[in-house]
Amino acid sequence: MLIVFLLFLIGIFIYKYIFPTYSTTYSLKGDYVPSIGSVLKTTKWVSKYEKNTKNNIYLKKYTYQKQNNVVEDLKKYSNYLIKMEQFEVLKDFDLDDPFNTTILLGKKSHIDFEKIIVVEISYTKDTITISLVKKKGSFLK
Repeated sequence: MLIVFLLFLIGIFIYKYIFPTYSTTYSLKGDYVPSIGSVLKTTKWVSKYEKNTKNNIYLKKYTYQKQNNVVEDLKKYSNYLIKMEQFEVLKDFDLDDPFNTTILLGKKSHIDFEKIIVVEISYTKDTITISLVKKKGSFLK
């Protein structure tokens, strides 16, 4: 009985902390970015999750596969990040252009004044990949 209970607790820990299948926010060492699911007020399940910390650079990558309405979802999400979260557009993008497959946004960290947060969103017709990086840097604006 005790072994079953311990396996249950380990399973919950892995499910909740090791492989976040659903996130309301993306966290980067004290800074938070609203997730695409929370902005769209829908459940978006993460099909692949990666994280890495190297040389004081924090990286998290969320992949959402088998998505419907990718372009419409990204229009809403990118507009929200720009208008409500004060992200700057680092590279011009046009979601109506079929050859454009990347959105690049950034802003200063609220916690670490010498660091920035860069959000790179790449997409196909049915997949969205959101990469978040927190690193030392600055913006020209």
